Amino acid sequence: MRKQLRSGLSAPLLLALLLSATATAAIKDFKLEAYFFQKVGESFPVYVKNAVDELGHPASGTVQIAIKGGDGLSPDSFPPILNPIVVSNGEGSAFQVLTNVAPTILEGIADTVKRTANTIFVTSGELHHFSIQISSPQTSGQPFAAPSTLTAKDMYGNPVVNFDAAVDSVVILASDFGQMSNNVFNTTQDFVLGVAGLTSKQTTYTGQGGFLTFQAQSQSGKSGLSNTVLLRSLRIESIAAVPSTVTRGDTILVTVRVFNTADISGTVTDLKVNFSLGDLAFEITNAGLPFTISANSAFDFVLRVIIPPDYPSGTNLISGRMAGLFNSFVVQDSFSGSASFQVTGGINLEYVPGSLYPQIYLLDRFAPNFQVRVSYQASSYAVLDTTSYISLKDTLGNPINSYLRPVVALSPGQGSLPLRFGQKYTTIPSDFGPGKYQLSLVLRGYENGTVPFSDSIVLPDSLELRTLVPLQYVLGSLSPDTISAGKPASFSFTVNNPTDSAITVQIPSSSISFSKESKGYFDRYTRLKSDSAYLTLSPGLHTLFSDTLTIPGNYPWGNYQFSAELLYVFTPSTYAVYRSLLTQGESLYVKPPDNLQRLAVNPILLTQNGFISPGATMDLLKLVLKNQDPNTLHSIVLNGFSIDFGAASAQDLFESYSAQETNHDWRIDYPSVSGDKAAIEFPEALILAPYEEDTVIFSTTFKTDLNTSSFAITLDQSDFQPRDYFQGQAGVPVPVTSTGGEVLSYQSPTYTLLSGSFKSSASSFPNPFNPDKEQATIIYNATPAAKVSLQLFTLTGEKVLNLENPEGANSFKWDGRNAEGKRVLSGVYLALLKNKQTDEEIKLRIGVVR
Repeated sequence: MRKQLRSGLSAPLLLALLLSATATAAIKDFKLEAYFFQKVGESFPVYVKNAVDELGHPASGTVQIAIKGGDGLSPDSFPPILNPIVVSNGEGSAFQVLTNVAPTILEGIADTVKRTANTIFVTSGELHHFSIQISSPQTSGQPFAAPSTLTAKDMYGNPVVNFDAAVDSVVILASDFGQMSNNVFNTTQDFVLGVAGLTSKQTTYTGQGGFLTFQAQSQSGKSGLSNTVLLRSLRIESIAAVPSTVTRGDTILVTVRVFNTADISGTVTDLKVNFSLGDLAFEITNAGLPFTISANSAFDFVLRVIIPPDYPSGTNLISGRMAGLFNSFVVQDSFSGSASFQVTGGINLEYVPGSLYPQIYLLDRFAPNFQVRVSYQASSYAVLDTTSYISLKDTLGNPINSYLRPVVALSPGQGSLPLRFGQKYTTIPSDFGPGKYQLSLVLRGYENGTVPFSDSIVLPDSLELRTLVPLQYVLGSLSPDTISAGKPASFSFTVNNPTDSAITVQIPSSSISFSKESKGYFDRYTRLKSDSAYLTLSPGLHTLFSDTLTIPGNYPWGNYQFSAELLYVFTPSTYAVYRSLLTQGESLYVKPPDNLQRLAVNPILLTQNGFISPGATMDLLKLVLKNQDPNTLHSIVLNGFSIDFGAASAQDLFESYSAQETNHDWRIDYPSVSGDKAAIEFPEALILAPYEEDTVIFSTTFKTDLNTSSFAITLDQSDFQPRDYFQGQAGVPVPVTSTGGEVLSYQSPTYTLLSGSFKSSASSFPNPFNPDKEQATIIYNATPAAKVSLQLFTLTGEKVLNLENPEGANSFKWDGRNAEGKRVLSGVYLALLKNKQTDEEIKLRIGVVR
């Protein structure tokens, strides 16, 4: 029966059944592949390849992705993102995201079939935060015991193995006012694979102790907090003195409370107190040293002090220092609080609250120069000498003193007066970090010129040291980035505040500049502008604006380096600092000015005779060239010019021509002529300084066989190609004008070219003529050139006038007067022209009408 059914199936039906079975078959084998190196947090593709069913045909389906080798969770418990791969016809891919830097092996699962990919090596991401792990307890004044580490981490908690503290320095600060040492990490060697050892760095906390946390802060603004750490410490918790006012010879009791913050007993081995006005002997009345204080408890040491009869007067500040032991660990503490007592005398000086200036300094600009005001209420005279000082202490407790300059005299009823203290440092003390520092004022001098006094005041105002993260310039934001020289322009540019707090800039004192050369000769500056003097910029992008600025027209053109100088303000009344904005090579392009300069051309005809004989040689035209430059103070460069002759052409008119330039004494000869125009090319570029003139004389020899009867000289601005010239650079074209400023368009009177023989060419016009209004012109053509005489007679033969022309001339002028200069009568006169070379004679009749 089964054989019958099988044999009864047609071939097409059997093929369809086989194809249907192949399309729905499960994936029985496949390959899983991924690239070897990936970065945490970044998506990457994983590929399924060669997925087949049990018959070896390409299969379709879904492959689930799992972690087979490696820890999928990041150190901060971020899971990976694993997406299933949809397989079609044997191939498929999907993006995955890993969060742990450990080498990872992915596994693909299709039903019961499992295949693994190659090992993926995952690198850490960018710095996101810091992790500080400090074992607890620790001991004040001792380097942190191991294990204590500072780790640079990405956002998933993986160590940033390539973190370099030389590029992005890190400082660790305590949550109280304790002092830190070896807490600045700023070398490449400080971090190894993203981890810095606090023990090997000898990072140390010295302070009052108790339960504390520590914060890491990098220059780039990244931070992190530590676990809570118990700091074992024997600390001086307070110092008190009674009575508060004494005179010389009195006894005073000083109580020093020492507190043991630890979880074990501690032993005080040494205790000292210091007095700002001078050393005083003391004895401890209620205990002997060494003295043990039980865990988490305090003890009051009572010291008896006697004031000597010669002790200085003033406010006597009390400070203390102690040393002790926890097991074998030595601990130390000091106290410089507000404990004091007054030794009465004739001087009373008080600090004026809020008068400390500055109250803020930048670490990289720190130089302890200060000013304060004190009030003086006394009936005696006194002098403050230069042993007076203002003092602050670094993180190790070392004092830095700035001394009074100069000596200050105090007079009764003087009221308040300023005191200035100065001390310059060439380098920043290494033990200074960001934070607030207490200041003490020690005033010393003499009462009435002989009695010494000293007064010590703890200032209620503290000094804050800060680091500054400056604004960042947004490249390409300068607008406009192109201007014309000589035209005023206002500018804007964008800055970014990269911090998480506001930055204040004093606008009127901030400026931008554009510099053409490093020597600064062509620098131009302008101030920033705003509706308010102080502009507070929140985190993010901001646009700043400038006042108008003009690059003068006589400055070089091209790129000018853009820079900005910003005055950062911390509090308007206390402290500000300039910083240059890093503009990353941004520049302003300065175009040539909108040019008002021009080349003024003054054509002057050198022959007033309107008739020219063939073969004549003459100076025909003088051109006066002038650089008219009212605004740029630039030169003009001209390589030559051309002269047009109206309907006639130069090659038909001239046998040769030349040009004589005056300033350089150039003579340019053209023995042959071609073309319509007479083109003049200078031997080198002619440069005219502002308002400079030069003269060119155009001379020519006319052809003897002229085929042209007349011509006129024409000039326009196309005949000249002058350009602006400055700093060796040829610039834009310069307009060509007449001396009156109009666009050059010049045409001379028409010149007539004489032709024919001596006899046939002679004529007189106008004829007749009125001598009261005009002259008679008698023309002729003497070719070759020859001397010609003119004799005038009356009809009765009486000689009126005798004239003679040199060779090359071709006309006479008669004004109607005789040889004696007298006016002739109306009538007809005979003119006799004679060619002296050929002896040819011509007779003409000329009428005179008055």
